[in-house]
Amino acid sequence: MSCQQSPPAFDRCLSVFAYEAPVSSMINNLKEHAGFKEARYLGYHLQASFRQFYFEQATTMPDFLLPVPLHASRLRKRGFNQSVLLARAISGSSGVPMLLHACQRHASHHSQRGLNANERRANMRYVFTAGNQIHRATAQHVAIIDDVVTTTATVDAMSAVLRDQGVARIDVWSVARTNR
Repeated sequence: MSCQQSPPAFDRCLSVFAYEAPVSSMINNLKEHAGFKEARYLGYHLQASFRQFYFEQATTMPDFLLPVPLHASRLRKRGFNQSVLLARAISGSSGVPMLLHACQRHASHHSQRGLNANERRANMRYVFTAGNQIHRATAQHVAIIDDVVTTTATVDAMSAVLRDQGVARIDVWSVARTNR
């Protein structure tokens, strides 16, 4: 399904790198082996691109940063959320606050690895719900932060929930994006 047939729920998707070596190896090490050195390196480049974009475009920065949440079981297994580490780097340099519970991943799903675009979309259906923070926040413009965007299924599902809560503008930021 193309973006023209079914436009995404977010407004723009910006990535710093293509998802290829050596960045793909760094991201995998971050996720699978608690590569906090990689988190600092990738977070630095993400926050630099984030700040440069909003300053060069002379547009307002988002009201909040929303790291893509992990399901509780995945968070327990991994011990950290890589998207939170990346969002923390952006927040620290830009002053844009993070909302950690604006969206919640309430359903566990199979890993997205190895799935095609349609399978990824089906896998993400009904996974996110709006959390208490987004109900109380007056967020007109948010930035979703993720490590890798492949088919946009995850960030689109999350964006749809945010749109239902009245968020007017949604930017998606990732360290890397696949060339699909």
